Amino acid sequence: DDHLVPDAYEAMMNTLKKSGSDMVVAGAYREKNGKAWLSAWTKKYHASDRIGITIEDYPEIFEDVVAWNKIWKIDFFREAVKSFPEGVKYEDQEPATLSYLRARSFDILQKPVYYWLIRDDGSSITQGKEKIEDLRDRLTVLKASTQWVMEEASGPVRAGWFRKLIDGDLIQYLQVAPRTNQEYWDTLSAGLKNISELMGDQLWAEIPFWTRLPAWFASRGDKLATFDALLWRSEHGSGVKMRSADQGFVIEASEFQNALGEIPSNILQVGSDFIRPYSRVTGINRTDDFVVEISGYAYCEHLIDGSPLHATLSLVSADGSKHVDLKEDSVPARRLSRFKSEVVDPGSAEFRVQVDTSSLDPEVVWNLAVQLKVGDETFDYPIGYPETTGAAPDNGFSAVDDGRRWCIKSTPGERLWFVSQATDPVAELTQTGERSFVLETK
Repeated sequence: DDHLVPDAYEAMMNTLKKSGSDMVVAGAYREKNGKAWLSAWTKKYHASDRIGITIEDYPEIFEDVVAWNKIWKIDFFREAVKSFPEGVKYEDQEPATLSYLRARSFDILQKPVYYWLIRDDGSSITQGKEKIEDLRDRLTVLKASTQWVMEEASGPVRAGWFRKLIDGDLIQYLQVAPRTNQEYWDTLSAGLKNISELMGDQLWAEIPFWTRLPAWFASRGDKLATFDALLWRSEHGSGVKMRSADQGFVIEASEFQNALGEIPSNILQVGSDFIRPYSRVTGINRTDDFVVEISGYAYCEHLIDGSPLHATLSLVSADGSKHVDLKEDSVPARRLSRFKSEVVDPGSAEFRVQVDTSSLDPEVVWNLAVQLKVGDETFDYPIGYPETTGAAPDNGFSAVDDGRRWCIKSTPGERLWFVSQATDPVAELTQTGERSFVLETK
């Protein structure tokens, strides 16, 4: 069964006492067959502590609407939330949404406090997305929650809500819809139509494109085009050709538009957030006392104005104010299964780069980043190790220099940090017979 981290309530209660907020929200692990890992939404939405914020500050937290990683102040819960609905699945979503909307402030913790079990037999009440009863319950709670959002939220918060609703909730049902019956399709399509009418045409731009496209077709009742849009990405990858526009970019959809039908320009409009790179560190090796060799891959899957974007690597200070450019060596692509694009050549995506830690400012914490230049703008994207179920990599330490040494750390947000730590040399002298030995230096 699901279970708590031993100090879960202590950590959350201590946070509430210090902050004075109405509610605290923590992270979670997923668990299966005795192995545990950070949930995807914990890595994404709990990457750092956020204390004393409101939903205006961080509408992305709408993605976290479960009850078991939260503590409420009882007076706030009784006044603002009142109770949990009964007789319906996903009963925690509406109370969580109301809590975010009505809290004077709430706290988000990076710390995971809960182990959420994935059952092998699929018997969990949330492991049945292809069942019509599950879909109906989800639409019921989303309808109730959306009503509160429409009544009480600002425009930016509404945009965050609809993004969560379509890209976080309903995409799961769109993905299983091809395996279901006509009743299921009719229910899902009608639900998306109602949501689309509330959302308005302008907010489609807030939805990631490869979720937006099938969801838009489904909201219009076009079953064949919806399923073809899902299939297109599966067969051809998510890379597309784009051209620069006055605001953002427009996808050149002629290839898949021939198969799917006419698509209006507002559905094809995307912003710079659509062109995030695929990147990962795959290995770290020390070549001497101070030099670290890092290997991995980094590439952008799209063509923009007929040209691929070149990804470069750099070290970026924690506050983003300092950059150190790194010179990488391209190596032959050996892991082609990782590449999800038909429009770019993955041959130059893999890299090997050396970092001389002796040349870094020890007072600065450095983050390894991939840099993309898009038009006149430059964007930094953190890069780190993938989540693994085995032992964490042992990155070791550099040699001690002037009382300090460098170490490499990974964080739950999949960032790779270079951190200089002070150290006090300590040696133990042990004598055996006529010989003396220095056993350890720390």
